[in-house]
Amino acid sequence: MNPNTSEPRPRFVLRLGTHNVCGLSLAEVGGNIQPLLECWEKQKLDIVFIQEHHLNNIFKTTKAETKLKGWKCYWCLCTRSRGQAGCAVLIRRQLLRSKQLVVAVSYTHLRAHETGRN
Repeated sequence: MNPNTSEPRPRFVLRLGTHNVCGLSLAEVGGNIQPLLECWEKQKLDIVFIQEHHLNNIFKTTKAETKLKGWKCYWCLCTRSRGQAGCAVLIRRQLLRSKQLVVAVSYTHLRAHETGRN
């Protein structure tokens, strides 16, 4: 109960997860995005922090986002070495639409480190 009123407090549980994906495979057959989505859905995660996605350019992240339906993605790319590093924050779009979570990102303060590790 809310101590200031007789109304019960609304309950909201935010489920966070972290996942070292060891590279996102964008292949139509044998890719690893669909099993990852199923894993995150099974765990009912709202926000996922991924490491080691190994995507090194914006075209690959755009292709990945088309497969990550239902998730808003914020990427940090690795621009120095090929096929290494990279991290991202994925937020369930349904959570953003519900207005229970507001994300404020200032891109002027975010600079991708050349190793993809921020």
